[in-house]
This record gives sequence, C-alpha cells and structure tokens, in this order.
Amino acid sequence: DKPFGTFRDYGFNLNLYYKQPQKNENAWIFFLNTSNTRGFLPFIPIPGAGYFFSSTSWRGLIGIPFAMIFWTPSPTWTFSAFFFPLRFGELRLSYGAPRKIQIFSLTAFRGRTYWLSDRQNDKERLFFEEGTTQLGVSAPIYRGVNLEISGGFAFARKYFLAEKMTERAKSPQINPESSDFANAKLGVFFP
Repeated sequence: DKPFGTFRDYGFNLNLYYKQPQKNENAWIFFLNTSNTRGFLPFIPIPGAGYFFSSTSWRGLIGIPFAMIFWTPSPTWTFSAFFFPLRFGELRLSYGAPRKIQIFSLTAFRGRTYWLSDRQNDKERLFFEEGTTQLGVSAPIYRGVNLEISGGFAFARKYFLAEKMTERAKSPQINPESSDFANAKLGVFFP
C-alpha cells in the first residue's frame, strides 16, 4: 500500500545452494532458504534437497519440498510442471523451438504475501491467492532478451490478513470476482 515506506515493510528471500555433480548432467542439489514473507515458518531457515536428472526427453528436479519436471516429446513440444506446497503450482504446454517464437498455454496457482505499512501487529501480513489460466506467445527480441505476451482468466482469488497462512479459516476473507487479464513480461538473461 506504501512501497518502501519503512524497513519493516520490505520482503526478503535468501537461498543458498550447493551442487554435488553425479554421472552425466545429474546432480544432488542442497539448499537453505529463509524469507520473511513465506506463508509458513517465516524467518526460519528451511533446508531442502533435490536430485536433478536429465535424459533425452526428460529433465527434472525432484526434492523436498518441491518438484520441477520438463518433458520434451519432440523438438517443438515441451510440457513443464512445477509444484511447491502451499504457495505455487504450475502446468505449462509450449509449442515452438527453444530460443525461438513459442506459443504456450499456462495454468497456475500462486500465493503471495505482503507487509502493510499501517499494520498494528508487526507479524500480520496480507495474503493473496489466485488461480490463472492463460494463452500467450514468447519470443526472443534480442540476444538475452525475451518478450512474453499473454491473456487469460484469473479465478479463485482471495485476500486475508493473518500472521500465518494456516490462520486462513479464522480470518475474514475478501473474494474478488473472477476476471480477464492481459500480461506482458520482458525478461533479460545473462549467460
């Protein structure tokens, strides 16, 4: 509601990674994550581990507490799935060669948290959750720069104030109506 008001309103997320290579491109990945806006156990460092694997048509990272899978049944089709408990889930189907123009379909569920500057309780946060489904196109526009344009439908949206995500049932909720939306993203990638 008032970005950059005071330091207590800032969100931070810190990830530390370690990769232990195995045969081929496979590897064990260990990490430590801490965040002050996580919907559960904020401020507490949480360890995790996962195994990255790669084959001709499959790539993925399966671990605790997440999963990411990429399946490329042909050079032009890609299916991806991401899951992180309580906060994020996504399914994406893309058609087009990598690093070329791609058409995609995306369905996702996301949860976000924000600190309100006028809060009386320092631990209370605004939680926002929504599901989206969209169609779009992604295209490289310059070396390392990608443009993505999409449109879709947002549904199952809700806001609530609470200290923890698990307090959802005890907190009054605001449920905005479902809505159409348009989206444009510019991504910059560094080798």
